[in-house]
This record gives sequence, structure tokens and C-alpha cells, in this order.
Amino acid sequence: MKRLWTTVSVDDNLWKKFLSKAIEKYGPDVAKAKKKALDNAIKQWLERK
Repeated sequence: MKRLWTTVSVDDNLWKKFLSKAIEKYGPDVAKAKKKALDNAIKQWLERK
């Protein structure tokens, strides 16, 4: 079976807004960890599709 990869494009402004809100709420270290966790979740979701 041939595996097809899907890419997701997220607007840069949306990422900047997400990160700035996360930094405001949680601080820079936690915001980076949350972004990494979200990136991993998206990657795993795409692998299952």
C-alpha cells in the first residue's frame, strides 16, 4: 500500500498569535513545550490518516 503524506499549512500570523498568548499565560519555557506538544500531536494525527 502506498502511503500518501499530507501537509498542513498554518498561517504565520496564527502561529505568532498562539505563541504570544501562550507566553503571556504560561511563560516562555512552557509555551515552547506546548508548541512542541502540539506539533507532535499534529504529526501523529497526519501519520494516522
